Amino acid sequence: MWYFFALLSACSSTLRRAGDKQLSYKLNYLTLGWAQLLCSLPIVILAQILFGTFHNPLTLGTEFWLSTVVYAAILYPLFLYFYINSIKSGELSKVLPIQSLTPIFVMITARIFIGQTPTPLEVLGIFIVVLGVYILNLKGKYLHNPLKVFSGDKANAFMLASLAITAFAGVCDKVAIQASSPVYYT
Repeated sequence: MWYFFALLSACSSTLRRAGDKQLSYKLNYLTLGWAQLLCSLPIVILAQILFGTFHNPLTLGTEFWLSTVVYAAILYPLFLYFYINSIKSGELSKVLPIQSLTPIFVMITARIFIGQTPTPLEVLGIFIVVLGVYILNLKGKYLHNPLKVFSGDKANAFMLASLAITAFAGVCDKVAIQASSPVYYT
């Protein structure tokens, strides 16, 4: 069932990217990000009513609150800044494939902060994805210097920064979800 939800999420986020780019010219990054969260609120409330477990916020521990505050007050605004500026100043067909590198960052942060290590097969899959992203960027001046794509293009560097922040946010999400429930945390 969760695979279906993941596929549905991937399809809907693909459609959202073009809208994000258009709105990035009209709204600043914080307004855009918080507007997206506000628009999702009715769906989240419905999910909480139908599928959620109600928790007393006063009984949730430090792990939940620390992770939630770090995510909401620090990581989410930083992510929005870099992500929105990346898609605003870059071509979607160039900056969005960089998001395929997210598992590398998540693998590192998950290992460091919560002790999760992927299996060798999972590591192989991650590196195959990274190789695919590298091949997509094998053009002209980047042919023999694949990391130049990040230093030579501001939009790509912003996307890379947003991925690093996403990896830290993933750790915060995991800790907070384990301290509550997926629907409640959402």
